[in-house]
Amino acid sequence: MNDDTLAPFVDALSSALIMMVLVSIFFMLQTATSLNSAAKQTSLNDFQENKYNPIVYHDVMRSNLDEHQFEYLVNFKLEQSFIDKIKSQLLDAKKIKITIYSRDDIKKSTVNLIRLLKYLQLPPHIKVETSMQPTTNVLSKVQWEID
Repeated sequence: MNDDTLAPFVDALSSALIMMVLVSIFFMLQTATSLNSAAKQTSLNDFQENKYNPIVYHDVMRSNLDEHQFEYLVNFKLEQSFIDKIKSQLLDAKKIKITIYSRDDIKKSTVNLIRLLKYLQLPPHIKVETSMQPTTNVLSKVQWEID
């Protein structure tokens, strides 16, 4: 076969390749546009209605208020009576040091610390010092010292 007989086949193959590229670009642009509009709609729906929250809050596993501590697994939720007992210990203090001992990521410990402070709603005259310490225990522990 010489070049003259192969020329129509090469032209047909290159035309088919160009058409496939154009069709795939069209589908990619169409998908990107629809994803963008779907993302906007999803964010609007999330804003308008409460969605399921995947974070599970667990009850406190162990507590010892005489030693100023409680232990929990991953994330904790506190009953109002338990919060009141802790708060009654802390209201007379001038300075409090709260320490979280956890093997979880520091971000998770920070969120748990902020959650605890939100629960307690301490008055502004109480100075609060916080720290996070790594541990190998499965249960995380919150401990507070009163000065």
